[in-house]
Amino acid sequence: MLRSRTSSGLELYSTSCNEIETRRLSSSKDLHCPNCDNLVSYKNGPKTIAHFAHFPHTECVVPNYERETTEHLKGKDILFNWLTSKYSDADVELEVFIQITDQIADVLLTHTSGEMKGQKWAFEFQHSPLSEAEWRRRHVLYQQAGILDFWIFDANVFLQYSKAQNVEQARLFRDPIKAVYSETGFTYYLDLDSQNMTIDFNFYTRSIERRVNGRRGTVDNEYKFHDPSDHKEKLDLLDFHCDIEEQYTAIVIPNIKDQFEFKFRKLIQKIKSEKHQTLVEKRRFRLKEIFEYCSFHLTPRHAYVLKSFCMKNKPLVVDDILGLEIPDFIETYRTYMDTIIHYLAEYEFICKSEEFEDKVIADQAPHYLFYIDLNEEQIVSSYHLRIAEIYDSEFVKNEPSLSTVLYKRYTNEVKNVKYVLRKYSSELEKLLSRNPKMLDSDLRKIDYRIVRVGPKERSIWELALGYAKCNNTEEIDELMKKIKTDIIDYDPFRDLRD
Repeated sequence: MLRSRTSSGLELYSTSCNEIETRRLSSSKDLHCPNCDNLVSYKNGPKTIAHFAHFPHTECVVPNYERETTEHLKGKDILFNWLTSKYSDADVELEVFIQITDQIADVLLTHTSGEMKGQKWAFEFQHSPLSEAEWRRRHVLYQQAGILDFWIFDANVFLQYSKAQNVEQARLFRDPIKAVYSETGFTYYLDLDSQNMTIDFNFYTRSIERRVNGRRGTVDNEYKFHDPSDHKEKLDLLDFHCDIEEQYTAIVIPNIKDQFEFKFRKLIQKIKSEKHQTLVEKRRFRLKEIFEYCSFHLTPRHAYVLKSFCMKNKPLVVDDILGLEIPDFIETYRTYMDTIIHYLAEYEFICKSEEFEDKVIADQAPHYLFYIDLNEEQIVSSYHLRIAEIYDSEFVKNEPSLSTVLYKRYTNEVKNVKYVLRKYSSELEKLLSRNPKMLDSDLRKIDYRIVRVGPKERSIWELALGYAKCNNTEEIDELMKKIKTDIIDYDPFRDLRD
């Protein structure tokens, strides 16, 4: 490790402390691990970078603590000095134990001012082998802690090229490089000697034609190349490209920033899409909890009504789904639920009524009771438009009574049916005596609207309902005139006699 703490609480950095004084503190056993508080010793020699180490048989209490290589120590030191210089107004700390993730960040940068104030970046220098599963585990832990993690790989270990003839620039990948690139969109490699950083952000694949076993042909496996081929720069010349809204940042090489920008924007869109999908899933799960609570504490009908109401009024309820406690959510929309349930009770009364007007309305109005539990497609479909209207918040606020709306809406239908029964009952009797299938076929030729759909009981009343949708009584008269001529008084030999 590169950091220790004295008994008095003074922090020391091995690469910048006074060597003589630090050796004295080490000899007097006055140096402690800042994470586990166990004693550490100061080490510095010709073959290793200055660092602190736990005494033999003393293990750090931090989970997954590992003995460090010289390369790892050097990589951390380079990153720490670079970030300290780059962000002089930020808090840059070495080897910080993050309790919520149970891991030590090699370097932790915390922004203390500006638009990024409060954001935390963790930098991990990776020299030793690391499995894809272990990288994903640690990456997810950082995400859950709200920390953006940068993984900087030792270029001498992880930046690998093909040794095959004519494909020397083709790239090879070892764990966990593919996973890092796929997940984050970028991979960073640091050369410890030159302090050059190579940044991967754009690969393309192609097949190379070459002789295989003395025969010319296209090689079976494909090779990956980076575009541009020159994508490395001195550490001190690199920039950070930030998206403030998504709190995402990537390291960029200034002279190829235009090519980088396309990839960065694409990645931001991916982040937004994933965040949106995550939010949608959270809301869906929370709604399920809300409906179950509503069904248990009120009634199942309340739950069905609330479900349809939420789907119909997404902009109204979307923030409250996660923003309110479940009982508060129920209470907020209780008035809407009660009004809609009152609508359904009114409709149910109309359906059971034997009053002439109610019977026509029950036939013509949507079957509200059959569609209490509307799904997402039904709630917005034109077919279910009338049914879904009673779940619309504006409708509920403006219409205290559904029956009043229905009586007004179907005035013309009631008038038409009453008119047909009064004036054309004898004609309807004659139609009723005909073969049902043949009658429907003949009526459909005149006007499809007067043909009743579905397994209806044949009666004068049923036939009269077919004229409900006519525009006026004059149209009914015209239709009945044609029915008399073409059906009731039809003479198949009339044309021959004429």
